[in-house]
Amino acid sequence: MKTKALLLALALLLTVVALALAQEDEPPPPGSVILSDEQGEYRLGPHLEILEDPSGELTIQEVTSPEFEGQFTPSQVATPGFGFTQSAYWVRFHLKNETRQTDEWRLTVGYANTQFVDLYLPAPDGEGAPGGEGFVVKRSGAMRPFGTRDIPHRLIVFNLPVPPQDEQTIYLRFQSEASMTLGLILRAPVAFVEHTQNDILVLGLFYGVLLITLAHHIFLLYSLREASYVAYVFFLASTILLFAEYDGLARQYLWPGLVGGIQLMMPIFMALFFMSIVKFSDVFLELKNKAPQWHRLITLVLAVWGLFILLQFFL
Repeated sequence: MKTKALLLALALLLTVVALALAQEDEPPPPGSVILSDEQGEYRLGPHLEILEDPSGELTIQEVTSPEFEGQFTPSQVATPGFGFTQSAYWVRFHLKNETRQTDEWRLTVGYANTQFVDLYLPAPDGEGAPGGEGFVVKRSGAMRPFGTRDIPHRLIVFNLPVPPQDEQTIYLRFQSEASMTLGLILRAPVAFVEHTQNDILVLGLFYGVLLITLAHHIFLLYSLREASYVAYVFFLASTILLFAEYDGLARQYLWPGLVGGIQLMMPIFMALFFMSIVKFSDVFLELKNKAPQWHRLITLVLAVWGLFILLQFFL
């Protein structure tokens, strides 16, 4: 009898505990990002839910409706990538801010050449921008003016207000003719500043070496007047422009106000980069005298690349 009484008491205790837990607030959705004072940086890839929009015409009202609730697919990788695609991609993630004081975060899109990025934040009191009722909409991207970025940075960075002890579901829409790479990182302001300082240091060393080398060979070209130095200077200059455009530095420092034609920069600089490699090889190896057939082939290759550059302005 004592054993039965003990088991009955244990069952009643478990029932009371279960009822108490059921009355607590509902837990955050699976995969939620729990923001804490102990951590300043969060890689959002494993926490994303992704919806492909092949038509590119879905609106925020449609993707947040019950019809599409079950069509989002959880991400399985740190940096989701979908290559070159005509589809738009919607992304959502859930935040729960358990910090005491941090109420504004920095959301960074890790790929500088993403052409169109729209951020949808829950609007206070259900009010929002036209076309995004219930949401505050921020539109940025490589194909939009540099001033659309919340922070002047080579990457696309949004200010993300999340009050302490608050929960939010954030939506983003991506569309790009460049590679569709959804690398999202959330940082606290202090962590963002520290990362930016380290980033500037590394990029400064990299481009500093290239610029010093370029200046040195321009001096040698002026002094020696040799054709090989012309080709090498061309190679260094095209390398700097290509990487500066890829890293987003060219948009930040060289042509921040340029919008029309910005999509031509990357293919043109890439073509110039390959042309410079081929031409430097031709001059350095003296193929014109030692292997005329290869020299003619290289000349043909350069003509094809030149035609490719011209076609960029008409296609």
